[in-house]
Amino acid sequence: MDEEDVHRVLDDAGRRLGSELAPARNGFERRVRKAVAVLNDMGGMAEADFSGEGATIRSAGCPLSALVRDHPGACRLAEALIGEITGRPVREECEHGARPSCRFSIPRPEDAMSG
Repeated sequence: MDEEDVHRVLDDAGRRLGSELAPARNGFERRVRKAVAVLNDMGGMAEADFSGEGATIRSAGCPLSALVRDHPGACRLAEALIGEITGRPVREECEHGARPSCRFSIPRPEDAMSG
């Protein structure tokens, strides 16, 4: 497969998994917390910081580190997963290399005040 095909497969896998795990209630902070829990269930050490603009999910490690070390594009799977769970566009800002760590930025919906 070429790189575009690999990205498409990772995006599709993340969206499918995320759609199965998304909480029924639509609250922004609830959905972000669910995404954090899923990353932690996968072996991450994630936590979320909330601001008026949205949320940032950070992890000291990466649940996909064995794959990400050699294939940084694998973060697309987590990006698509988080996007599906939160129902929001997600920007991947992960650290790649020998010790990968996760960082994802998620904008708050304009009509969401909290939770």
